[in-house]
Amino acid sequence: MPQWPQYGFDARHTMFDPFEHILNQSNVATLSLQWEFMTGNGTGIAPLSGPALSDGVLLRRLAGTDDLHGAGRRRPARVGGSTPGISTFSDPGVGGGHVYTASLDGNLYAFPTDCVGTCTPTWAVPVGTLERNSPPTLSNRSVYIGGYDGRVYAFDATTGAQLWSAQVNPPNVADPLNFAPACRAARCSSRATGACTHSREL
Repeated sequence: MPQWPQYGFDARHTMFDPFEHILNQSNVATLSLQWEFMTGNGTGIAPLSGPALSDGVLLRRLAGTDDLHGAGRRRPARVGGSTPGISTFSDPGVGGGHVYTASLDGNLYAFPTDCVGTCTPTWAVPVGTLERNSPPTLSNRSVYIGGYDGRVYAFDATTGAQLWSAQVNPPNVADPLNFAPACRAARCSSRATGACTHSREL
């Protein structure tokens, strides 16, 4: 079953799915629309985050709302739960039975993937100041995220316990999406302003 569990597909943000063996340059033009799903409240507000695909469920924030919803891969109906009152902004990440997403309230949330109706977060932790944060990066049972305060944070994916944080940018980075931590083997890094890279052993 196709998967795209986090921003950039994997912890390195390669933007490449090595397991895709059906689509190629010769047949991609033959794709046709199977279904569509309203991703906002009908007011024309554009989506502010990308989706994640896991176990046949497409997860994304609904623009103009405070909800993170899941839609079945073969049907447009919403499945799973929603998160009213939590204004999610970042691309979600899925792994270990949880959906991870940052909110404009300055927190990183972990929601169970099997919730139905209104979801209650398993845990929530602050990641610096209010405002936008980078998409979460999942690697080695940990969650890494770049905060609007210019720091990179590492949390235990199961408990939400903070493992470490490090300053890599000045506060109020214009586009935190550019500074999503990337992880490979035993090292996690985040690009700093001026195209420099700061890294840390995991």
